[in-house]
Amino acid sequence: MTYRAEIRDVASRQFSCTCTDFRINGLGACKHIEAILLQLSRRHRAEFKAAERIASPRTDIVVDPSANCLRVERNASKLPTKLRARFDGKGVQLEELSPEELMEELNACRSQSLRISQDVRPWLETRSLQQDRILSRRAYEAGVADGSYPEHVTQSPLFPYQREGMLHLAFKERALLADEMGLGKTIQAIAACSLLHHLGKARRMLIVTPASLKAEWEEQIKRFTGLPLRLVFGGRAVRSQIYGDPDAPFFTIANYEQIVQDSLDINARLRPDIVILDEASTEVCPRGCDI
Repeated sequence: MTYRAEIRDVASRQFSCTCTDFRINGLGACKHIEAILLQLSRRHRAEFKAAERIASPRTDIVVDPSANCLRVERNASKLPTKLRARFDGKGVQLEELSPEELMEELNACRSQSLRISQDVRPWLETRSLQQDRILSRRAYEAGVADGSYPEHVTQSPLFPYQREGMLHLAFKERALLADEMGLGKTIQAIAACSLLHHLGKARRMLIVTPASLKAEWEEQIKRFTGLPLRLVFGGRAVRSQIYGDPDAPFFTIANYEQIVQDSLDINARLRPDIVILDEASTEVCPRGCDI
């Protein structure tokens, strides 16, 4: 795996890394950051000691997660006057500005001291996806109201609570469905995938399920949709060919034991737009959840 680490300021320990550990541990560091710092301290001892005492002269633009906006991490006074007016006295982006508009101005700035953190672009992309999901759900519900979209995308109509579950799954980036047994979690998950396929927002999807339930998923998909499917069987070489099929069907159904061995191959070759984890069981997810 390849990660990109960012050392913005050694004195105040302002870092970033694209690895999962850095994103979730809340420590502001990870093994990759610490390895880089160790190498720098050994190879450039004098410069590193100076950097520990003296803050970076650069002006860094970073994401402020608590305020859900951009902010200046340091040296706001070095920004051009026009850009400086886009931030308040604490360096936080003004409320009336959108981050996207502000980024256009920042990208146009030619100041050599200005740096934009590597975290900004993926954050903006996430914002765009969230907004797209909100607008997509509104557009779909408005289309159902005026008759331009079908209310049901399955061959059998859903109960009202199942339709709400379908919309919950379809228009969230990550969603948990934890209805009681027998209420139709499988059909809700299938309906959500069918809806995204109908809207042109999903081309391939992967269902990960216990091996004993693969045939049940096959039966339910054939019963409720006309979308093509494939069950993953065979040795590693055969499975690799399945994942690399350029004409892969919409549904690919695999079991957990296969995924443990094939996850990298799936990410590189199948590249599903949606992943459903059936019967996911953890300390915070009761048995029988569809994600």
